[in-house]
Amino acid sequence: MLHLLTLVIVLASFRLGWWQWDRFQSIDGRGLNLGYTVLWPFIGLFTAYAWWRLLRMEAERADPAQAPLQAVLEDDGDQVTAAAAPATARPVSARAAAAEAQLARLRSGSEPRAPENDQPAQDRDSGLAEYNEYLAALRRADERPDSPAQMEAT
Repeated sequence: MLHLLTLVIVLASFRLGWWQWDRFQSIDGRGLNLGYTVLWPFIGLFTAYAWWRLLRMEAERADPAQAPLQAVLEDDGDQVTAAAAPATARPVSARAAAAEAQLARLRSGSEPRAPENDQPAQDRDSGLAEYNEYLAALRRADERPDSPAQMEAT
C-alpha cells in the first residue's frame, strides 16, 4: 500500500508541476506559477527519497547482518569501505555507535568518566563546599522571620 501511495504522490506532484508550467505560460501566468512549477517536482522527489530511506531502514532493522555495509562516521565525514572494514562489522553510524557505547555502560554498571580537569580533586571539592555553604547561608537568611522574603509572604 505504501508503494502505491508513493507512486501516486510522485506522479501527481510531477503532473501538478506540469500544470503550473502551463499556467505560467498562459496570458495570465505569474511568477508564483513558475515557483510552483519548481516546487511540485521537489515534493515528488522528496517523497521518493523518504520512501527509499524507509525501505532501507526497515531492511536494516530486520537483519543488520544482511544490510549493506555503511559505516559512515558523521562526525568526521570519513567513510569506511567494505574492503577496509572487518567482515563481521555491522552497519553503524556515529549515532548508533554512541548508543551502543551507552548501552554497554549501562549494562556494565559503570559510570561515564568525568572530563579531565586541571584542578586537583581537593580544590574542586573545597570550591564546591564553599558554594554549598553560601547557599545554606542564603537559605538560613530566608528562613528568619524578619527576612524580606518572609515579610513578602505574609
